[in-house]
Amino acid sequence: MDIEKNNQSVPHLNENQKNKHEPNGNDQHQNINETIAKNKETIEKNREILRR
Repeated sequence: MDIEKNNQSVPHLNENQKNKHEPNGNDQHQNINETIAKNKETIEKNREILRR
């Protein structure tokens, strides 16, 4: 039995399509800074809850 005939083909992404959805460096940097800011707020809220 030929193994290759039993394997399903896997679709391959075109590199141009893949890159189209990736944020550029500035957007990525801004997203990281926003995430850090949100995490700091959450940490501070949790500290306040624990102090009670």
